[in-house]
Amino acid sequence: MEKKKKLIVIISGAAIMLAAMVAMAVVAFSPNGNTASTSRPSSASPSQQLALRETRKMIKSFCAPTLHHRDCERTLLPIVGNSTDVKLLVNATFHVALGRIQDSFSRSSLLLAAEKDPNSQEALMVCKEVLFYGIDDLQRTIDRYDSFNVAHADRILDDARTWLSGALTYQHTCLEAFDKSGSPAEIDIAKALNRSISFTANGLNAVSEMERMTSGLQLRRKLLASENPAGDTGLPRWVSFGRRRLLVSEIVEIKPNATVAQDGSGDYATITEALAAVPKKRGEAFVIYIKEGVYKEKVVVNRSLTNVIFIGDGPDKSKISGELNAVDGVKTFHTATFAVMGDGFMARDRGFENTAGAAKHQAVAVGSSPT
Repeated sequence: MEKKKKLIVIISGAAIMLAAMVAMAVVAFSPNGNTASTSRPSSASPSQQLALRETRKMIKSFCAPTLHHRDCERTLLPIVGNSTDVKLLVNATFHVALGRIQDSFSRSSLLLAAEKDPNSQEALMVCKEVLFYGIDDLQRTIDRYDSFNVAHADRILDDARTWLSGALTYQHTCLEAFDKSGSPAEIDIAKALNRSISFTANGLNAVSEMERMTSGLQLRRKLLASENPAGDTGLPRWVSFGRRRLLVSEIVEIKPNATVAQDGSGDYATITEALAAVPKKRGEAFVIYIKEGVYKEKVVVNRSLTNVIFIGDGPDKSKISGELNAVDGVKTFHTATFAVMGDGFMARDRGFENTAGAAKHQAVAVGSSPT
């Protein structure tokens, strides 16, 4: 029983840490750089007051080793307020923070100035896009584990690590978008993100510590050894039977939902047209068969397109080809010939290439969301 209580405290710390990540984003992009103060009513019962004291002690302990520990405490303590329900707290914090971030993007003088600078416009688009990907990842992580189960602690920590790693990548992507742009906003954007990046890195360290503690309680399973070993097909065991069949069956045995062909023998002539026909947030697999050919188009599987599967005639026969690159003025994040942000995407017998070459500097063939 004591072990279970200890683990719940650990996971509560993880939930508050994730809420703090959103709050730090608010701090980074709000016009005045401050979080709103939260009143602390004294109407709590003795047991609630005791719980609050324990929570505050946990926050101080969590923030102590961080680079900006005072900022860390100031950010977390107002979030605690007089609530002892971590799940409700995290969800409420997320929704408030998201609204503030959206408002900040529309009103911040720094970002408005960047919008007017031709050298900053695409960089700003990249920053807006990747920041909201990170926010969306946080919301989905919270939603996925709305009904907490101690037995799933390992999965929660794995998702937290994935999301925080992605958040770091997104923030650095934003900085790289402004790099060498010549924009006066570059230095200010870097300063705004510096604390958030530092806090994210601290969060990853905290996840590592939580993994160590849960491992000590013998609740964390050896993921690579027991959950994801390759089966006879060479696929991880978490791949469902239906998808396993799609990925190993002969092409003639598969009945696609849509067929793309350049010779007019399919339902669509381009991959982008086929994706436009995919139902949003589909729960079942939507199979797109792409016949032999070189498809010169930029293809994006956005976040609303879930469980899409591409099947081609072979990586050297069915290709998606592009040549967007940094030298021609495109930010690296947007040079990807093929970008996938939707959950559940899989592909087989397909080729992806960016033919820009070394002389064109940064050029990406495939870009993928960390989730």
